[in-house]
Order: sequence, then C-alpha cells, then structure tokens
Amino acid sequence: MYTAIIDDKLKLKMEKQTMILDGKKLLECDHSFKFPKHIAKIEDASVFTTLFTVTNEYEEIVHQVLVPSKSLLYLKHSLEKMKEAYDLYGHEMPVAFFTDNVQSDKRFLEGIFDSLKVIEKPPQQATGSSESRSFLTLPSDIEMRYVNRDIGRIVETMKSLSDKLEVERNAGKPLVIGLDTEWNVDDDPQHDQVDLIQIAHGNTIDILHIDRSWNTLSEELVNLLVKSDITKVGRNVGGDFSRINKRFGIVCQMKLELGSFCSQRQLVSNGLMSLSDISLCILGAPIDKGPQRSVWNIADLAANLQMYAAIDAWASLAIYNVAVNHPLVGARVSPTCPVGSSAGIKPSRYRQPVAFGEIMANGRTAVVKITKIDVSGYLANGIALQAYGKPSFELSLPASHLVTVAPMSQVSRIPSANPAATNYPEIAAAISNPNTIPDSEIL
Repeated sequence: MYTAIIDDKLKLKMEKQTMILDGKKLLECDHSFKFPKHIAKIEDASVFTTLFTVTNEYEEIVHQVLVPSKSLLYLKHSLEKMKEAYDLYGHEMPVAFFTDNVQSDKRFLEGIFDSLKVIEKPPQQATGSSESRSFLTLPSDIEMRYVNRDIGRIVETMKSLSDKLEVERNAGKPLVIGLDTEWNVDDDPQHDQVDLIQIAHGNTIDILHIDRSWNTLSEELVNLLVKSDITKVGRNVGGDFSRINKRFGIVCQMKLELGSFCSQRQLVSNGLMSLSDISLCILGAPIDKGPQRSVWNIADLAANLQMYAAIDAWASLAIYNVAVNHPLVGARVSPTCPVGSSAGIKPSRYRQPVAFGEIMANGRTAVVKITKIDVSGYLANGIALQAYGKPSFELSLPASHLVTVAPMSQVSRIPSANPAATNYPEIAAAISNPNTIPDSEIL
C-alpha cells in the first residue's frame, strides 16, 4: 500500500520538488553502499551496489539514483537530465562540485556542466597614472559663465535662467537643472560653508562664487532653489541642500539623487558609487576629482578650477538625461505603461523574471511578445512556456503579472552628442502591485 501511494500520488510531486529546489550553485556528491544492501535483491544478490546522492549548499537532496557500480557511465544519463531540469526551471548552473575523487571526476562533470570549467584569464597589466587617463570634458557647445561675488551679475544671470525655465514650463516640459556646491574640504568643521554654487541647464553652466560675508542670497537664486517644480539633480544633492540650509537658512525643494536613480534603472551596479564612477559607466569617462580639495574661497578662481566646477554640475545633468530615457527596472507594470516597453513575467516565487518581451497592447490585460525565455517550465495560462514553441510568440497576461526590465538592446551609454542639451521622452511611472500568480503555476 505504501509503495502504491508513493508511486501513484507522491513520486511525481517529490521529484518536482527536488528539481525546483533553489540554491544549487554549490553541489556535493557521494556514494553510499549501506542502503543498497537491504533492497532489490535477486537470489540474495544485490541488483544495485551503491546509492549516488547529490546535495546543494543547504544539504538538501537535489539528485539521487541507484547504480550497479561506481562507474561514471551509469551517472551520465541522470546527470544530463538534472542539467535539463536546471534549464527548465531557470536555475543557475553550478560553479563548484565537491567530490572525493577530483582527478577522475573532474573531466566527466565538466563535460556535463560547462559552468564548472575554470577559464584562466591573463593577468591584467597595471594601468597608468591618473594623468594619462582620459577624463570627462565639456562639449564644445557648452557655455561656461563665471560670476565672481557680483550680486548684480548673479541677479542678471538667474533672471536669464528663470526666463528660459518659464518658456519650458509654459511648453509643459519638465524643469531640470544640475546642481552642485564647492567648499574648502579641509577647513569646514561645521559643514556649513558654501563657496561655490554651480547650476547647469541646457547648454549653459553658471558658476556663482559666493562671498563668505554674505548672510543671504539673491531673491532670484533663492526662488530657483525653493521652487518645487524645478528638479535639482546631482550625486549627494541632499548634502548640498543641507549645506545651503545651514549657511543661509534656505529650504531647497525637489532633489533627485543620481545614485539611486541610475541604480533603479540598472545603469550602475551600486547606487552609492561616486559621481566620477557613475560618469564612467554612463558617459564613458570618469571625472578628474583632483581639484576637489582645492581652496575655493580665494579671490579669483583659476581656469582649471572653473572647469572642474562646471564639469561637476554638467555631468549630473548629462547623466540624468541619459538615465531618464531608461525605464525603472523591477516595478510592476501599470496599465498606462506605453506600448513598446520592455517587460518581464515575474511570478512571486522567483527572484528574477521567467521570461522577457515587449508590450504590444496594454491595459488591465496586456499582450506581450515573448522574445526570451529563462524558465521554460513556467506555466503561463496553464501551459508551459516551452509548449508555445521558440520565441517570438505573443501571450495575454494580467498587467499585474509583469515587471519593467531594461531593454533587450541597450542604448549606447556613451552619447555622441551633448546629452545635457537633449530632450528625452518621459517614461511613464510604474506602480507597485503585489504579484498574484499562485506558486502552483509551474510545470
């Protein structure tokens, strides 16, 4: 009775549970000779001599088979089927396979799992000094305006910028500026000094040299900083806001932190990266941060310091203008997400999407053109993805089952033109919505 129940009702479920177990990047195998001695005997002779077992890093059994001997030939078929299960359920291939006979097992296991092969890379030559590195430079069409402690010129400059922003406001365009500040890093124990305020917009960068005797800023500059419909972008721009508030009592509004903004779009691996590193990833060149610790409250800034200050603000705006053209990654797709956007099918039990494609029609139910499958055993509308055939094909799915993903063919991250002066289309905001796909929807 026990055997009948196991064979008829539970065996398939047990095998399925074994195949879909996650955490299989580190595997360990061993042969056991005690168990086979008590089963499957014919005239007191054992049919099987050993039980071959594979466990993952959590000591969970992921593969088990009775074999007549320790010969590797008897394992080839079952391990190949194990690899097929990896592909079917979208598991990462193993990177290490622990065995008690490395010399003889190595070639056999690598022949089944290519991921076990170690590819030796030639040692990299040491890079040159920072002087020989190619740093970010301003495009030739950028105008840099330096205003040295002249309130009248600051008023005039900010009025000119406000007029440009008003034209964009009337046209319904988003208002965005790059913002940065400079101060004497080695002489600021209270973190309340502001010697320079840099503002980048379009093809213009304004470098405003602030006198330390001033207790306030011009009304035109203050209006720019406090307006909530003008987005100020920068790396650690919140720190600039705090410093301006401590120095002048001005509560700046509407900040956009570039680190998290780029990280959420998978343009950088870490949202805590410096502006220079983000610039390298997105604009193709780092920023020379050598002048950062210069003395900024001197009478007149040298040309190299003006250039450094200008690049810091311009780079923030240029990075934003590239990043805003990429959708937020990993958020639930809203019914208003535009047709043509890249999307992934992501069940609740998976950390990553099981398939990728392009939204062909959107609403509460979306039509997705599937272009890539990672988990061919996933059941979409009750049918395994592998049963639909090779991509591409179209599926109708609830929009709440989809998440935004980076486009399959990424736009070049090194802009050929001036990205700070380019108007990129807005990306529709994606909303958060819990996944309602039941765990049972898997082959």
